[in-house]
Parts: sequence; C-alpha cells; structure tokens
Amino acid sequence: MIKVDNKTKTISINRGDDNIGFNFSIPIDDTTNYTFQVEDIIKFGVYNKNGLNDKAVILKTITNDEEKEVISIELTKEDTTIGDIENKPITYWYEIQLNDDTIIGYDEKGAKQFIVYPEGSDEQW
Repeated sequence: MIKVDNKTKTISINRGDDNIGFNFSIPIDDTTNYTFQVEDIIKFGVYNKNGLNDKAVILKTITNDEEKEVISIELTKEDTTIGDIENKPITYWYEIQLNDDTIIGYDEKGAKQFIVYPEGSDEQW
C-alpha cells in the first residue's frame, strides 16, 4: 500500500512493501507543470524524524533520461524495510530535490511526513 496525500504532501506505506511507487511533478501554475530535462537529477530522501542533517534511511537518485512532466519514484522491499518492526506507525520526514534544490521538504507548514505502518504478519492462515 502506498498513499500520497497531495494536500499535506504526506506519504504513507506499509513496512516491507515491494514494488510500490508514486508520481511527482512540479506545478508552475494552475495549468502547467515543469518539464524535466534530460540529465535533471531528482533525489528522494527519507530521514529519521528531526534528522534532516543525518544520513537518509532511504535515498533514491534518479537521472532523468527524457523530457517529461512526471517523474516516477519507485520503492523496493529493501527500501521500505526500514527501522525496527513496530506495532504502531512510525513517522519519518522526507524531501525531494531537483538538481540539489529542495522542491518538497520542510517549509513554513513544517516537515513533510513519510509514515511507515506495521508490516503484515507472516503467519499462514
């Protein structure tokens, strides 16, 4: 499961999910999005809460290979198996950069949250 709340920019996943992703675009105005250029570098980083200056727990770097308005950020099971197994949601912070400029991240509304819900049971039914 992955859920992206476009209003609050909150991303929610289940720990250990595989082959999930979301699309990312940069609105310029109400009708136009930025066109990603060939060789644009997009970074998606997830950090421990209050740890934006620490090493990322997930870091995806994408080098764009064609002009387009939407970038897909894909996460694997290895990416989403972060932190300890908990029986409660764990909140991380995230940011997205374009060519080293932060596009989505901590701002006047606070940190952008990346919430990891507990993974499902391995118990056979």
